Amino acid sequence: MLGFMRFLSLLVVVVALMLLGADLVTSLENLEKGGHITVRSLAAIWNLLDQGGPDMFHHWASSRFPSFLVTVADWLLGIYGWFAVGVIGMAMAFFFGRGKHENA
Repeated sequence: MLGFMRFLSLLVVVVALMLLGADLVTSLENLEKGGHITVRSLAAIWNLLDQGGPDMFHHWASSRFPSFLVTVADWLLGIYGWFAVGVIGMAMAFFFGRGKHENA
C-alpha cells in the first residue's frame, strides 16, 4: 500500500509539472504574438475537460450552501492548477516518503 501511495504521489507531481509546462508553452505562444502570460486556474482546467462544469457547480452550490462556502469554493477554483495539484503531490510525497528504518 505504501508503495502504491508513493507511486500515486509521483503521478500527481508529474501532472502538476505537465500543467506548468502547458502554461509555459501557451504563454510563450501568446508572448510571441504580443499577448500576455497565461496561467490556468482549476476552473479553467475543469472547463477544458467539461465545458460549463464550473458554472454548473457554482449554480448548484449557490442553491445548496451558505454564501461564504460558495465564496470559498470560488476561491479554491481560482487557484493556479499546477500549484494546487503540486502542493497535494508534494504533501503526499512527504507523508508517504521513506522512513528512517528504510535503506536508501
